[in-house]
Amino acid sequence: MPAFSAHFKLTPFIALSLVLSSPLLAADFTILDGVTVTTMQRLDTDGDTGVIEAGSSINTVLRAVNATANNNTVINRGHIVTSGVSGIGIRSQGADATITNSGSIVTSGQNALGIRAVAADATITHSGSIITSGKFGYGIQTLAANATITNSGSIMTSGDTAHGIRSLGANATITNSFSIVTSGDLAHGVYSGGADTTITNSSLISATGTNSLAILGASNDITLNLLPGSQIIGRIDLGDDGGDNDTANVYYAGVSANLTFENTENINLFVAGIVSGDTVVTVDATGESTRGVALAGMTSSIMVSLLSAWLRRLSLNQH
Repeated sequence: MPAFSAHFKLTPFIALSLVLSSPLLAADFTILDGVTVTTMQRLDTDGDTGVIEAGSSINTVLRAVNATANNNTVINRGHIVTSGVSGIGIRSQGADATITNSGSIVTSGQNALGIRAVAADATITHSGSIITSGKFGYGIQTLAANATITNSGSIMTSGDTAHGIRSLGANATITNSFSIVTSGDLAHGVYSGGADTTITNSSLISATGTNSLAILGASNDITLNLLPGSQIIGRIDLGDDGGDNDTANVYYAGVSANLTFENTENINLFVAGIVSGDTVVTVDATGESTRGVALAGMTSSIMVSLLSAWLRRLSLNQH
């Protein structure tokens, strides 16, 4: 029997059918300097990377970047702007996500977040700017265990219940070395809802809205480290269910620093000052001595001036 062979002509219709029947897989993406896109960018395959270069931008109504696979990496050096309800700047659903933002993220609308990571082992490094203006508009949110959030940029929220950083998973590590500022009602600066969280601060955390706290914990064991440079505006409540064991370590002394810790079982002071109940008062000995020298110098100058004036008056009276 002769061998069977056949030749098929690939018509446009057949080609289109093959494309439509094949799964559409998202791959790595890079948005180059000077380019603006208005559609959501996707990462749907494990290990994919998305890069928004400096000078480029994503401007969308809903999500700007949506990563759904594991080990996805998102790097933003440019500008991300979203508007509308649930308009998230960068959203990651898979485990082991790495998100690095040195650019800007601006969101507006209810539930519009800057960065959101849903699965475990997320690493978020922020050194740029995040601004949100809607209710529940968190700056950075993680939902699962072992999240690492490092902030050396600015986070500013203005909506009600719009926390600067909110973490709901166990074993989170949160480090702030620049500024977190919230102004809405019930808008906490840093809110940790997971057990065994470590929060380390060396800069500004400010929560000025009604019923807002600078740092709030839930019913879990939290370790709070306040390093030199810390400036806390607002209350600190590490949470209590009657059985947790929270610890605050104070390593800095500001001029007339006066901190009140609520629901904090252990308060350790590593600088000059006193702990009285839940209140810590620190003394900056270097600053006090400097002011003492300045005051002594000013007093001496005043005394010399007064003495000189008295001598001149005495000389005039004698003549």
